[in-house]
Amino acid sequence: MNKKIRTILSIMMIVAVSAAATACNFNADKAGEAFDHLGQNISNAVSEDGSEETAVSETEITVETPSDVSEEVPEETEAVPTATPMPTATPAPTATPTPTPAPERVDFSELTEDQISDTITIESEGFEESYADDENEITYATFSGNRLLVSEEAAPNIQTSVNLILDGFYQEAEGIYNRYTSEAQAEYALIGEEEEQVFETYDVTVSYEYGFNGRVLSVRMAYAAVSGEETLEEDIEYIAFDMYTGQYINTASVIADQGEFNRIAGEALAFSTDNEEDTAESFSDIIIFAQDSGNGVYVIGTDEDGDYVRTLIDVQNLGPVFNRYGRILYGIA
Repeated sequence: MNKKIRTILSIMMIVAVSAAATACNFNADKAGEAFDHLGQNISNAVSEDGSEETAVSETEITVETPSDVSEEVPEETEAVPTATPMPTATPAPTATPTPTPAPERVDFSELTEDQISDTITIESEGFEESYADDENEITYATFSGNRLLVSEEAAPNIQTSVNLILDGFYQEAEGIYNRYTSEAQAEYALIGEEEEQVFETYDVTVSYEYGFNGRVLSVRMAYAAVSGEETLEEDIEYIAFDMYTGQYINTASVIADQGEFNRIAGEALAFSTDNEEDTAESFSDIIIFAQDSGNGVYVIGTDEDGDYVRTLIDVQNLGPVFNRYGRILYGIA
C-alpha cells in the first residue's frame, strides 16, 4: 500500500483514540475543523497518488470532417487555344464543255375532232417530230403518225379506261423512238472523219384507225421502226370496246359457234385475195372490226405468211354464229 495512505490511516487511528480519551471534554467546533482538514488531506493524498499511476493510453478515433479535408482546390489547367489552320483554297473546278444535245424538233402537229355520237368525240392528233444535229446536218431519227383520244362526257370512267389502253400503245411506240434515237447517235459517233459517211436515219411511225357502229368502238393500233429499207420491228393490235359499259370485246365474248364463224369469215377473206389457192383454212385469228354505219363490218385474219388480210362483209351473214350479247352489239334482229 502507498506510504502516504498508510500514514493517513495511522493518523486517523490516533485521532480516534484521542477522541475516545477526551470524550468528556469534546469540542464540536474543533472536531469539525479537524475532519475538514482530514478530508482535505485525504483528497490531496489521493490526488497525488493518482498522478503517479501510469495513465492508460486511449486510442482516439479521429473522424474526418469536411473541414479536415484539404480545402485546396486543384489548380485548373487553362486550355491553351490551338491555332486554327488557315483553310487551303480549293481550286475551282474546271468546267468541262459538254456537247450540246441535238434538238428535238416538232415539225408539225394537227388536231382533228370527230363526234361519233351525241356524247362521244374522237380526237386524233397528227404529228411529226425529229431529233437532229443541225451542225453536222444529221437527222438521227424521226417520229410521226397520229395518236387517239376518246372523250365521253356521259361516262368519264369509260373514257379513262379506254384512253389508258390507247395511250399505253402510244407510249410504247415513243419508247421505241427514244431508243433508236440513242442508237443512231452512238452509230454516228463511230464514223471517222476520213471515212465515207454512210448513215441511215431511223424512222418510227405510229398510227390509229377506228370504226364505230353506234355502240362498238373498234381500233387498229400499229407502229413500226425502219432504217433505210430494213424494218427493225413492228407491231399491230386490234381492240374493241363496248362504249355502253367499257367492256373489252373479243370474238369469244360475242361468237357462239367459233367454227362456223371461221368458215364464213375465212371464205370471204379467201375470195378477196388474188391467190387462187387460198381457202377458208388459209386464215387464222379472225376478228370483227366495226364500221360507221349500215350492216357492213370488216373481218380481219392472218394469212400463212403472217400478214393481215381484211374484207368487208354484211354482218347479217354472221347472224347465226353470234350469241345474244353479240347480236345486241352488232344490231342483228
